[in-house]
Amino acid sequence: MCAAMRASRSSRKPCAIGAPFPLFPRVSIPNSRCTGGSLSPHISPRATMIAEDFGSVRVLGTESIAGTTVEVACARTEPKDRRGRGPWGDMRVSIRWMSRSRLRAAIDAGEVVFAPLALDALTARIAARAGFKAVYVSGGALGYAHAVSEALLTLDELVSATRHIVARSDAAVIADAGVGFGDAVHMTRTITELEATGAAAVEIEDQVAPKRVSHHRGIEHLVSPEDMAAKVEYAVRARHDPDFLIIARTGAVKNESFEEAVRRGNLYREAGADLVMLMPSTDEQWATAPKRIQAPLATIMSLDAKTADAWRTLGWNLVIDPFTAQVVVVDALRSVYDRFIAEGATGTDPVAIRDGYRTLAELAGLEPFYAIEDATTERRVDPRPDRRRWLSRFAHRRQTKSPSDKVSADSKTDER
Repeated sequence: MCAAMRASRSSRKPCAIGAPFPLFPRVSIPNSRCTGGSLSPHISPRATMIAEDFGSVRVLGTESIAGTTVEVACARTEPKDRRGRGPWGDMRVSIRWMSRSRLRAAIDAGEVVFAPLALDALTARIAARAGFKAVYVSGGALGYAHAVSEALLTLDELVSATRHIVARSDAAVIADAGVGFGDAVHMTRTITELEATGAAAVEIEDQVAPKRVSHHRGIEHLVSPEDMAAKVEYAVRARHDPDFLIIARTGAVKNESFEEAVRRGNLYREAGADLVMLMPSTDEQWATAPKRIQAPLATIMSLDAKTADAWRTLGWNLVIDPFTAQVVVVDALRSVYDRFIAEGATGTDPVAIRDGYRTLAELAGLEPFYAIEDATTERRVDPRPDRRRWLSRFAHRRQTKSPSDKVSADSKTDER
């Protein structure tokens, strides 16, 4: 039983603990800093319930776990009985994803955050290394990567993609949950599962559920503002960490009117959305929206559309680009593959390709894994070196024995 589950039993609070995240190791917490005893819990992303709910809190600091920075804290809870007895009534561990806190702080401070597309951990690490604070797991791009449509993706596919990116990158991950895979009750499961991955934010939109493939060709149908507001409300209720941002997106500008988009945006904000996303169509709308919608604003736009200063002057907070990365990669692949089929060569420099390939290990962050192997499986420690060398020579002689040696040995056996 996990620490948070034991604590929730004593404090009578709901426990939202799932299976331990398989990519995460155990975290050892110093004995004297929490309970006086050794504590090495399996970390589960669902152990993100706010520690304050369980009493006094002591933050132990941050830990880097599999490439992701988290805050580790312990909290004291009520004992199991009146006499203070009970082995599981004393404390629990809270894991708070620092990428969430950083993104929340940036939005609250009025900064402009740019989030490029990342469908895998390597892309996210490259983006973070370049200086991006956040990356975006686009449902549309993920659908194209699977050669289907966003409308045909499953929750498990989105959760899996998000989890692998969070596990190996410190960038704040914004997951595109589309219509939440259903109505308000489906939305609660969607939020729970995505929060459990360690994502920093989730985007939900007001199209009908199930989402339709035809939205790729511009045919969209919206639910009523009241239905979407209810989904936003239950999405907010479903999260455990208030730093996990809920972004409510409206398609009303394109499908109804800018005035309706403003009305919906304010309604979604009242329902609890942390940010409102919309895509204005005129310069006047871009300038007016921040003044009329009482919420931090997000949009989907090319990174090259405006400068950070221009966005800041207009009053926008989050700019997401789900297009550029995928289009650039696809164009490069098509060029190389088409050229090889047409001309018999890709036109690339083999030396440059080889050197570039070697950088992948560094970009992927394999050094910590090398260190583990150097300390364990790659250590050439032989407690009996003489016997090892003898066995090695013996095996070598058996492998290199010539056929004539075998015939000679067989004849000696016959003579006997």
